[in-house]
Amino acid sequence: DGSKGLVPGAWLEKVGGVLGLGQDVDGRVRFHRAQAALLEPLAAEAGIKAPEELATLLRHLRHLAEPSPYTQPPGFHGELRPYQEVGVGWMRTLAMAGLGGGLAEEMGLGKTVRALAFLLSLETDPIANTAGPVLIVAPRSLLWNWASETTRFVPGRTLRIHHGPRRAHEAADIGSDDWV
Repeated sequence: DGSKGLVPGAWLEKVGGVLGLGQDVDGRVRFHRAQAALLEPLAAEAGIKAPEELATLLRHLRHLAEPSPYTQPPGFHGELRPYQEVGVGWMRTLAMAGLGGGLAEEMGLGKTVRALAFLLSLETDPIANTAGPVLIVAPRSLLWNWASETTRFVPGRTLRIHHGPRRAHEAADIGSDDWV
């Protein structure tokens, strides 16, 4: 509210390090969403009630430790294994929190299939703003795998492979595809 006061030195010692992680924006300390877990103890120590947006984000972050499985969405042709359903639930929880993430594990465990189920789930049960085509960034060696898996597991969705020397000429057509 613009009022000023004295901050006890002991309190500043406890929270000063965390405050240093924020950025000064128009005279206020601002934090990135990914730093939310750092702010909870800071708010509790200072006796400050966390804003509802922070409280909601923290609930999502706690849920990431044991995400709820998400059964395959309508229109998905295939069967997700239990660990894959948990992976889709994890990605959906990240999306609800407004955060991104990456699947990184051994080959052959179905990362592409989980990503396809997740993308399809956003269409049938939206939790994030996904206006326009979704951009998928993949190594060149996996482009044709993505095309094959899309046709197999989510027929009816268009995946544009935007690669190669003609991609600059085809860029104007991207808006008509579901995924790029």
